[in-house]
Amino acid sequence: MSVIEVRGLRKDYRRLRGGKTVALSGLDLDVPAGGVYGFLGPNGSGKTTTVRCLLGLISPTGGEMRLLGADPRSDLRKVIARVGAIVETPAMFPGFSARRNLEILARIEDIEKTRIDEVLETVDLRDRAKDRVKNYSLGMKQRLGIAAALLKDPELLILDEPANGLDPAGIKEVRELLRRLGGEGKTVFISSHILSEVRQTCDHVAILARGRCVAEGAVADVLSSQRAAGITARVGDLPAALTTLEGAGIEARIEDDALKVALPPLEGARVTKILADAGLYVSELRPDEVDLETVFLELTGEPES
Repeated sequence: MSVIEVRGLRKDYRRLRGGKTVALSGLDLDVPAGGVYGFLGPNGSGKTTTVRCLLGLISPTGGEMRLLGADPRSDLRKVIARVGAIVETPAMFPGFSARRNLEILARIEDIEKTRIDEVLETVDLRDRAKDRVKNYSLGMKQRLGIAAALLKDPELLILDEPANGLDPAGIKEVRELLRRLGGEGKTVFISSHILSEVRQTCDHVAILARGRCVAEGAVADVLSSQRAAGITARVGDLPAALTTLEGAGIEARIEDDALKVALPPLEGARVTKILADAGLYVSELRPDEVDLETVFLELTGEPES
């Protein structure tokens, strides 16, 4: 079952002096229930625009959307109680305590006060609940924002750039929280331009480029769908092996006590035979792993931010 379904989503912004800017150009997306889903792309790729469309904050130019089975443009009220969201920086009263902020939100949403202690416990802020928010670190403020989004115990949590602006300690705090929530059965949808966080946090990923989804699926599947970068071979006499391969017209180099061979994995048998014919026997031969950075570069043409 998909908790978010998007088909052919388009969003154009009109320019003041004529013409238009295309933010989304036919986006397709399927987000499965449960776990952490990363919505990855460089700045300006359409991530926040997509989130705003899903939450009914802006209207798309065209296409179809389903959020927990409902169309956000007409039926958002039917499912909004099952969705928690943070778009950009969480807004809190800095002079109030965390508990007081959550009490105000709970009253607005008609949520029982007992839920406040539960969410404070979930985000590991119960011991600091009486402290004023202005004295919180950025990581604590972000966790408090997530606590606010969790007040109504949503099935789906949508977070726009939750690690943005955080120091390494804050990023780690938020990462561990999101992993825990995904492991408890909630669907956590996070947009991000930070590759390392998506790699360490998410079960599934969609990669955006210029308003389109260029790859989507389980992180392992997205990685395996791309070509391997080459072959790593271990052999006793590395200099002799390097000379032998170069003599056969094969590009290679010595790196980390192994040979990095610039051939696809299917050529592994050929490499083994060339070396064996020269009296050099391979103790290990494996394809190089393709990491998320490599896939991102190949699919978007953008460097890691």
